[in-house]
Amino acid sequence: MSLDRFRTALASKLGEVVTPELAAWLEESAFDKTDSRYDLRQFESDRYQELEFHVEHIADIVEDIHPLHFAHWAETEGYKQASLQMDYKALDSWERSGSLMQFTARASGALVGSIRVRLFISALSGQLCVGDYTLYLKPEQRQGFAAIRFSQYVERCLKQIGVHSIQADSKTANNSDAFFKYLGYTQVASVFYKVIGE
Repeated sequence: MSLDRFRTALASKLGEVVTPELAAWLEESAFDKTDSRYDLRQFESDRYQELEFHVEHIADIVEDIHPLHFAHWAETEGYKQASLQMDYKALDSWERSGSLMQFTARASGALVGSIRVRLFISALSGQLCVGDYTLYLKPEQRQGFAAIRFSQYVERCLKQIGVHSIQADSKTANNSDAFFKYLGYTQVASVFYKVIGE
């Protein structure tokens, strides 16, 4: 958001009643709507057996990906004692700002896997990094090296845009420690979680 743009827009409307339409106009005037999503054409697709790996835009696949999000939540997020409330507008906004990438695994065109990452510039090192690395493959797609090949595809794409490091959580629900160690990750912390609200 540009504070100067917001002040200029607000000054031109002083004395007017703030209606939903005016609020939307102020938002449009104040926020930079530049689309900074990564150009999908710069990333080649890849294959592993029947799976095809791609980079896609989240807004284009919401209907296909929501069942995967729900299944992933049911499998690994029960400790949060909350229901899934995916905010696809926020994900789209993050992607448009260049701070989210969505990777997909498809079998015969059907979406069967997802890796979503958040990108950020580290305030400590100034380097482009990845956090919130979220991986899910349908159980029937977990044979062989599918998850490993999918993750390696993601790493190649991230390296291509200059990512320095990736931070990923290993959920106790699916004991993914061995998976990440196989890929060369180093365990650096244990994550603790406590529900303190309703």
